Amino acid sequence: MKKYILMAGVVLLAACSKDQPLVDETAVEQTSSKQLEIVIDGEVNTLNFIEANGELTLVEDEAYAKVNTVLNSQNLITVINSEVDKMLFFSGEQELQQFDENPQQLAVLSEKFGVLKEAVPSATPKSSTLKFRIARAHSLGGPAYTVNASSGRYFNRHLLRNQCITGGIDFDNEISSFRVYQGGTVEFHEDPDYLGKRIRVQAVTQDVYVADLADLKKKSFTIYDGSFDPYYICNRWALCLTSFNDKITSITAARNGLSLDYRRINLCSGGGGGGDGSDDPTNHY
Repeated sequence: MKKYILMAGVVLLAACSKDQPLVDETAVEQTSSKQLEIVIDGEVNTLNFIEANGELTLVEDEAYAKVNTVLNSQNLITVINSEVDKMLFFSGEQELQQFDENPQQLAVLSEKFGVLKEAVPSATPKSSTLKFRIARAHSLGGPAYTVNASSGRYFNRHLLRNQCITGGIDFDNEISSFRVYQGGTVEFHEDPDYLGKRIRVQAVTQDVYVADLADLKKKSFTIYDGSFDPYYICNRWALCLTSFNDKITSITAARNGLSLDYRRINLCSGGGGGGDGSDDPTNHY
C-alpha cells in the first residue's frame, strides 16, 4: 500500500513540475539608480533617476522642483566659467552677484568638476584690452568679427542697428560660436537693450571657446556614464536650457574687474536709431 502511495506522490510531483514555467532570467527587471548634478545659485542639486530595463524615471523630489523652476524662469542667467567644467545657473541678478562676491564657492566647484574642457590656453599675453570674437557659423566660421577694446569695455544694445561696431556685419540672431579671451567677461542677451534671458561667459585664467551654441544643452544634461542621450533627458522632463544659438540680440562686455553697467547712448548714426555705446568705439575692429 505504501509503495502505491509513494508512486502516486512522484507522479503528482512530476505533473506539477511540468506545469511550472521556467524562469526567464532575461525578463527579470534590472533596476539601478543614476544621478545628474545641476548647479543652481552656486549650490549643487542632485537629480535622481531610476533606470529599469533601459527606461529612466525621474524622482520628482524637492531638488527637481527647484531645478525645474529656475531653468524655466524668465530671470534665468546661465554662466560659463573657465574654472568649472559645468554650466552654472542663477535664479536672478542678486544670486549671481552673491556668487561673484564669494570666490570660495567658485573654488569648491572647480575642485569638484575640474576646469572647463572648452577652455583653451590663451594665445595672447595678459593686457587691459578686452578681446572676444563672434561668428555667424559654427567653429568661428563664416562672417566673423573680433572686438579689441583698449578701454576694457564694449556695449551693443542692438546688433541689427549697430553694425558700425561689428564690422558692418549683421549678427542679430545670427551668432553660432564665439571665443572670449582670457581676462574678459561677455554677456549675450536674447533681446535688445540687454533684456531677456542671458548667458554670461567668464574667461578667468584661460580663453573660453564655444564652437556651437546649440551644444550647450548637451553639456548641461549629460549623465556622466553616457548611457542616455542628454536631449532625451532635457526634453522629456522640461529641463531644457534655452538655446542661445542664433538668438542673441545685444551684448555687453568688460575686462574682469570692471563693471558691466549697461550703456544706452547712440553710437551708430542712422540705421533706425536706437544705437549703442562703447567707451572706445574706435578700437572695435
